[in-house]
Amino acid sequence: MNMNTGNTSKNDVREVNRPVFRPYTDIIDNGSSYLLNVEMPGVSEATLEIEFKDNILSIKGKTSDIDTHGRKLIYQEWSYGDYSRSFEIGNEVNHEKIEARISDGVVSLILPKNEKQKPRKIEVKKSED
Repeated sequence: MNMNTGNTSKNDVREVNRPVFRPYTDIIDNGSSYLLNVEMPGVSEATLEIEFKDNILSIKGKTSDIDTHGRKLIYQEWSYGDYSRSFEIGNEVNHEKIEARISDGVVSLILPKNEKQKPRKIEVKKSED
């Protein structure tokens, strides 16, 4: 599979002082499809954006900052920010049938492969004159 796992685009717009993370990704060949598991903890369905354009699959997600309910935050180790990852997808994927789900901070995308053209014998018939 020709899948270029690029970094975030230089054109990504992000909020000031908000980091953009490159999420860890596993790519699995299931025979008839590819499975991408993209780790995006803290991202919900509402803050997830997936787009396929010009053979580029872009996955972006936002996390929410901690809600202290008006109390003073003294110490913080958790990281909050945005996620962005893009993949160049070859013609072997049927982009019309890509599916996505999110569960427990993992975005799973199923990229079905296009059916390969099977060679076939062409019958030659006698022309009728």
